[in-house]
Amino acid sequence: SNVLRKKSATSCFTPIAANTIANFSSEFSPRDACFTICAANLQQMANTIIYVQELGIDTQTELKRMLLDSQKELAEYQDQFAQRVTKAKTLNNQIHYTGQYFANKEVYSKFVKSKIKGKYRKEHAAEIQAFEEARDWLKSFYQDGKMTSIKDLKIQKNNLQQTIDSDKESIKSLKEKLKDLETADQNIDAILHMQIPEKRKEKSIEPER
Repeated sequence: SNVLRKKSATSCFTPIAANTIANFSSEFSPRDACFTICAANLQQMANTIIYVQELGIDTQTELKRMLLDSQKELAEYQDQFAQRVTKAKTLNNQIHYTGQYFANKEVYSKFVKSKIKGKYRKEHAAEIQAFEEARDWLKSFYQDGKMTSIKDLKIQKNNLQQTIDSDKESIKSLKEKLKDLETADQNIDAILHMQIPEKRKEKSIEPER
């Protein structure tokens, strides 16, 4: 990351860098490109050329294609990340309500068997309410009536959390890559839109005597 800002610059582009610029635009010769860039922000532009060369990019079309592919890749990772975060929240609910269900199951069983249910409910209102809340949630979630054990749920949560953490790093890396590609694309656009100074233009088209 930050490769465009950290690379060192020379007094002007090397011949291979100038040739790379020439590939991006037939309007400039390597010599003209070098002259134009040196008159502008040399270090940033030089770093851009070095960067695209390291990526094996020879044309602006290839650069824009890589930029587009990286944008799509980032969008896919972000979509997968959002889905996994949603799944993690669901797992947390499963763990929460499963634990709540079993923590209050014994009290509720005694309530069902009690001959004085009104008094028992009054004395254990919080536990009975907690059990009924968990039971209703689990019944709605597990349509087939088969609950997943707390142990298995925690294993799933741990594995999913590792994937989410990995996704965070991948997304961070992709964002940095995308930022570098966007900077390179902007700099290449700037290179291709630079004009050769008027005196140089006039000299280049002056007829021979």
